Amino acid sequence: MRMGRVFLDDLYYGRITPWERKKSRRTADAELSRRIEQEKAYFTCILSKEDYGRLEQLENLYVMQYEQEKLESFRQGLKLGAEFMDAICCGDEE
Repeated sequence: MRMGRVFLDDLYYGRITPWERKKSRRTADAELSRRIEQEKAYFTCILSKEDYGRLEQLENLYVMQYEQEKLESFRQGLKLGAEFMDAICCGDEE
């Protein structure tokens, strides 16, 4: 079980940072980013400064909601993983 011990040590000492991920190089991600920027440029041109500010506020609310959902998914996944490992390591005690 040496591999698990190394992983735990790396996680504890900060050599693994779960919140940092490599930037995606998928073309689908790049295409989506390009389309988003295109749409933002369009709305910058047609909306007043005040209306565009409100649109940006709406976008920020969507981002906040997404981040909360992502955090909850992480929590649930971590809990499920911990329960899974407990079942493997400790077996059923019922």
